[in-house]
Amino acid sequence: MRKRLFQSTTIGLAPVEALGTSLRKKLRQGCCLTAAIALVAATASAQKTTCTDDPVVFTIYSSYNDPSTLTPYAAAILPDGLGSYVNGQNGVSAVLETCNGTGHAVLTLGKSRSVGLDLRHTVDTTSQTPSWANSVVPTSIVNIWKVLYNYNPTATYSFTTGMGLVGVNNPLYDYRMENPLRDPSSSADAGANVPCATALVNVTHYPATSTSKETWIAWPDATPTSCTAGSPAQVGTLLYSTKTLVNVGQFTTPFYMVIQRP
Repeated sequence: MRKRLFQSTTIGLAPVEALGTSLRKKLRQGCCLTAAIALVAATASAQKTTCTDDPVVFTIYSSYNDPSTLTPYAAAILPDGLGSYVNGQNGVSAVLETCNGTGHAVLTLGKSRSVGLDLRHTVDTTSQTPSWANSVVPTSIVNIWKVLYNYNPTATYSFTTGMGLVGVNNPLYDYRMENPLRDPSSSADAGANVPCATALVNVTHYPATSTSKETWIAWPDATPTSCTAGSPAQVGTLLYSTKTLVNVGQFTTPFYMVIQRP
């Protein structure tokens, strides 16, 4: 049967048996190498597609006592009153980004859940501050940066990081705290810390115990910053996205979030 397959007068191929022992061996080796390459590529592709970020639960509080000073605050990042935000429920995605290596804790809202940003406590405005930036507005994504910085699942420890809200009342607006002195050393967007430096975001990690889940808590540092707008604390910056990010206002934004493994 194999001889008939290769005895085609249309394409002029000779029988395999007529190719000689050496050439037949090379053909077989080439086939094996091709098959091996295809298997490796398929395995690598499967590994890439099967990575899953770690699910978590976000709890956002409407008021809190600062863990460092015990001073009470009304929060400016507000929950919708429907309880914690659980990954996979009501269209919510709540994950630790492990697949891309950032270690961010990211809450993406679905149509059934919401998070509000209270912009009624103004620090500074510009000629481009939107008219709605004096009210409570919705946001699409909450991102506490680098939660897995220096990660040790069995230890209690603290560090500082940044925070971002994406799609603040409009896909073109973000809100950030990105003080350049935060622990996971990184640059800041141009203009994000003008006229006032934005707050450091404090994070404390608690390991799992027999009675509690592994937990991170996050809140902005309440140390006042000195700037031309006075001495405000817990400052965040509203940024408008054009070809670059443009500072369109700063606001006082206390918040308190708990992130737990399920």
